[in-house]
Amino acid sequence: MRGKVFYTPEEEQSITRIQSTIRGRLHRKKFGINHARDVDLTYESTWLVGNDPKIEGLEPYVTPIGKIALVGTSGLRSLGLICELANQENIPKLIIVDNSIKVIRFWRLLRSLAESVAPKNFQASFKSFLQEHPSLFRTISEINAPNIKYENQDPVSYMNSLIAQYGLDYVLSVIKSMVIIGQSWAESSLFIAIGNILKLHGIEKAYTYPSNIEACVDATTRAQVANSIKLFKPCLSIASNNQAGMPTKVFLKIPETIEQSQVSQISLAKVQEIIDDELYRDLIASSAYLKVNIQKLLNTLFSSISGHDNKLSLISNKILGNLNAAFSNIKGITHPDKQKQMISLFLGGVIFAMACDDLKYGYRCNDEFKKYIVHLVSSVREEPVSNLHYILGDELLYGEAPSFLQEVGNKVLSNLSGAFLWNLFNQTLDLGLGTKRTFLPKLDAGNLALLLNFCEQHSNNLESIDFEVKPFATELGCGK
Repeated sequence: MRGKVFYTPEEEQSITRIQSTIRGRLHRKKFGINHARDVDLTYESTWLVGNDPKIEGLEPYVTPIGKIALVGTSGLRSLGLICELANQENIPKLIIVDNSIKVIRFWRLLRSLAESVAPKNFQASFKSFLQEHPSLFRTISEINAPNIKYENQDPVSYMNSLIAQYGLDYVLSVIKSMVIIGQSWAESSLFIAIGNILKLHGIEKAYTYPSNIEACVDATTRAQVANSIKLFKPCLSIASNNQAGMPTKVFLKIPETIEQSQVSQISLAKVQEIIDDELYRDLIASSAYLKVNIQKLLNTLFSSISGHDNKLSLISNKILGNLNAAFSNIKGITHPDKQKQMISLFLGGVIFAMACDDLKYGYRCNDEFKKYIVHLVSSVREEPVSNLHYILGDELLYGEAPSFLQEVGNKVLSNLSGAFLWNLFNQTLDLGLGTKRTFLPKLDAGNLALLLNFCEQHSNNLESIDFEVKPFATELGCGK
């Protein structure tokens, strides 16, 4: 039995201080909220009502009992959303997270106004408040988009409509109790801390409203924002796209989407049953010991997917039409894995175009092969394909930021056999009216087989310029 250890009073004090310091650090890590310094914030003015389209279809997500929280951004739409999603029995907790000093100052001044004026004078005071601080926000009289419904952009009318619908005392209580944080949505530690604090106060149901933040930032920041939301685990996240500088579509994203639930039971083994390995192997055998230049092969493959195809959707045509621009950009760089980038761009770009094609590869189709591809693309960013081409923004469609397509390509290279990919690209589709064809009829099946055979042979080094075709039994995974 180990004897009891005795410490001097000085040693006990030192140990106590160390334990206290450790507990303090752990507490701050779990619950600490770090506001950005003013010098690190931007000076962007907010659209006060918000230029997102009118957000509809929220009825199934309303919380009838219990207290909720919503982490929102920008202007008054966050206030409207939390009033709509909450119930009248509990005052919900509105949390604004924004990296604009003007947005933060607007909300802090509005909260002070709600706390200082008599309730009966608030609406008149709000109008005067806006006149006193015009530099903090932007307004537009009307958004001219006949096919899209937007909120009334007059902030006074919008505030009055909230008060008329939910009651003056209720709206004021939400404003008075709100939390305002000057920080970026890319700070995942902030969202972890907010989630922990909400649980500490018994608030289990929380929502997020990032608006179109994800669609307006670069790829790295976009991934960080998505990770923050994922770690926060909202029951619903309300986001929008960015189409030529303007949001045109709203997405109601829940942890288990319809698309994900439909494919949750799909296994690779089940899909492999559909594959015919023999055709792929025969093609390789017919080219046995042929010497192939990979750069020439890639040029041929990329040129075969250019040009508009009226049998495909608009989105698919945009993606395919601009893959060559991204390919040309990679040609001009010096990088140790340059050729792998080209190969992953080609495979990922074509597969993403397939997944986005509403008629042939939409998530509602019953074909296991097609559903698996949609599932695979979704899993790269844990986002439904039906949302991805909006969330990723215009830069994806116009070939300016091919990193996502390369992520898809790298995933299939690491997990799928050459036979699987060859069958996927060459499966015959019924496009209606008795017409049957492959997704990309100009894509030569033999050239594709050569590329995939190269990937299987050189899985550890895809930078070899020339290779000799060698038939062999294909294994799962083309590359690492």
